Amino acid sequence: MKSFLGPLDQPNFSYRWTHPDRRMDALQENVSVVVEQMIQSKDSPVTIFERVRQMAYAARGEEAIPFMPDLVSHIEMPRLTESWFC
Repeated sequence: MKSFLGPLDQPNFSYRWTHPDRRMDALQENVSVVVEQMIQSKDSPVTIFERVRQMAYAARGEEAIPFMPDLVSHIEMPRLTESWFC
């Protein structure tokens, strides 16, 4: 990991780093944008997860294997707004 670390960002108490595969940084940026848009559109967590999964496969140049949403459709996903989370 040391070979990927950049300078210390002292105010944030962390090191800057760059992933050796630039596709990972591009994927992270794209996922952040898409997830933010989907949350604002009030998409379900399952739908958001599936979109991110498809994006990850696409970043590898592959097509995502079929997803079975009916297996998780009855599960209520915890959200950051849940009182127990805080």
